[in-house]
Amino acid sequence: MANCKPKPNNLKNSTEHLTPGTYCGEWKFKGSVSKIELAPGTYVFNNATWVTNADIRGTDVTIYFNDKDSEIVLNGQGSLSLSAPTAGTYEGIVMYENPGITQLSSMKVNGGSGEIMSGLIYLPSRDMTWNGNSSLNADKLTMVLNSLVLLGTTDWKVEPFESKGIQAPGSGGTTEQVFRTVRLTPN
Repeated sequence: MANCKPKPNNLKNSTEHLTPGTYCGEWKFKGSVSKIELAPGTYVFNNATWVTNADIRGTDVTIYFNDKDSEIVLNGQGSLSLSAPTAGTYEGIVMYENPGITQLSSMKVNGGSGEIMSGLIYLPSRDMTWNGNSSLNADKLTMVLNSLVLLGTTDWKVEPFESKGIQAPGSGGTTEQVFRTVRLTPN
């Protein structure tokens, strides 16, 4: 695994600009951080957690969770607005995990968040829960999860996305095929 990005001493600017690379450890974005801008590219989480109530935004972004303890914890009124790359090795993949993870874990989105997502979310070892008043708008989205729980008032508008094989960074081109898929479609 590549070297970890150094964590800034102060993560409380109104907008934090992050670049692709390997993130390790816990990153707490303080209450004054209202937006996290992700530059295009691949973000590798290696035993890493981002804790925030900010809006996380990125186009042509892939987030790779290398282990079961890596996650994004979205609290309060934060939101995710992420779209997958439209070309290249990770075309169509917005979030995925190491296919070797066998231990179940959870990922939660809390509060009144509003998400705009596009691409494949491949997290088969995760139980994903959306709590509170959440909304999701997606032109094309496929989610591969162990389970999906929606609590509170939810308003999801999703169109299925054609999934591709999954390749871990640095795996030498080996792909894993998607077997279990949860597809949400508009009524």
